[in-house]
Amino acid sequence: MKVLRLPIHYLTSSAVAYALTLAIVMVAASWIRTGGEFTYSLDDPYIHMTLARNILHGNYGINPGEFAAPSSSILWPFLLAPFAGSSFFLWVPLLINIVCFICTAQTLYSFIKRDVSAPMAIAVVMMLTLAFNLPTLMMMGMEHSLQVLLVVIVAVEMLKERPNPLLFYPAAIALPLVRYEDLAIALPALAYCFWRGTRRGPVVAVIIIIVAVTGFSLFLRSLGLDYLPSSVLAKLDAPRLQSGPSRLHGIWLNFRSNCWHMFFNTLIVAFVGATFFWLHGKARQIAVLLIVPTIAIYEIRLVRSLPDPHPRLLLHFVMGAPAQSADRQLPRPHLHAVRNRYGAQQFRVRSRYAKFSACVEEHP
Repeated sequence: MKVLRLPIHYLTSSAVAYALTLAIVMVAASWIRTGGEFTYSLDDPYIHMTLARNILHGNYGINPGEFAAPSSSILWPFLLAPFAGSSFFLWVPLLINIVCFICTAQTLYSFIKRDVSAPMAIAVVMMLTLAFNLPTLMMMGMEHSLQVLLVVIVAVEMLKERPNPLLFYPAAIALPLVRYEDLAIALPALAYCFWRGTRRGPVVAVIIIIVAVTGFSLFLRSLGLDYLPSSVLAKLDAPRLQSGPSRLHGIWLNFRSNCWHMFFNTLIVAFVGATFFWLHGKARQIAVLLIVPTIAIYEIRLVRSLPDPHPRLLLHFVMGAPAQSADRQLPRPHLHAVRNRYGAQQFRVRSRYAKFSACVEEHP
């Protein structure tokens, strides 16, 4: 008689145990500090919950009968809406964030564990989650924990030889729906997969993203609102966005002001990737000692000027040192081809030399 074995190894993972324990400690500490009444540290979760209640009643806005777009996320209020009528609705954003935090820790742990031992992997996961302040994001009750989870999934799957389409494409599609600025992550990731030879999946994903984002903008316009939520327009510098032409001009100025950071960040990722692509052994370790402090200094200086730096910082780290913490070589097909051809030539030369030696021995 065969025994049915359930896939419960994720439930017994040390990363899951760590994340769940930390979540319980954080919630208990908050409960004690507030005298037994749980509250979120910002007003944004309550805005999202109010919007979700009105969505459940057929109105997209804060006040009944009045349309408004106060949320920077397309998807988050709709995720909360099905639970808006429940008695535990206050806890729903926190519970979703706890699940996302646990999944993020487990995803990082499974990926890092391929190269290092289990104790070292869990140590790196603990360092990452605390260094990037993920427990605090979890307690805020906003969509950032889900955003971080999707970023980690996209980054991890991109670094694999064969990404899992059931994980990569849903995560890439959901990223811009969770936060508009994640278009800067999803589109390059899909373009990279297209460049690697996968055609249908990235094209379909980009079409879905365009249809979803454009459709939501048209939905807002049909309600008499702007094409973008008011919170997004406020972050784009509201004084420049009073009229149509100035709105586009303001968006362009905001984009141009961030081009230097975008260019420098791209150079960082490219340099780190090239370093781990070509170097190995002690040379790679020396490069890590030089690169990591440089990136840390730059990012720490930039953190105060960014409203939401955590997903981008975590993306840099996942795409950099932890993925190659061991002395594992990235796949280099063109180098393998050169080596194979060189080896074949060596084999032919040796074969001819062996035949020549045999002829000389037979006919001295």
